[in-house]
Amino acid sequence: MASDLQFAAYKIEHLIKDVLEAYLRRIKYNPDRCSKLCQDLCSIIKTKTKELATSRWKLVVQVLVGEDTDQRVQMASRCLWNQATDNFASATFRNKSLFAIGIVYGVHID
Repeated sequence: MASDLQFAAYKIEHLIKDVLEAYLRRIKYNPDRCSKLCQDLCSIIKTKTKELATSRWKLVVQVLVGEDTDQRVQMASRCLWNQATDNFASATFRNKSLFAIGIVYGVHID
């Protein structure tokens, strides 16, 4: 039962990183394709995360893909949740033309 209350952030970070690497390694930035690309990556990450998490988790997945122009990007979020059970995992990816940030929020359902 205690493992049901733990969001395996370290495993999910690796999962996000692996998905971003596998799908974006050879992709060149194209602003017209980014919306669909982000939706597809979110679906893939969510499906793979569900394989690791029990059904007692509500998952929220967010992916940001942008052009790498050697500028800084800062991203922040705030959540109202139970600090004892809820958590998040994130990973980044970068190639010569783009960057990506993937985040999975896990909210435990009582």
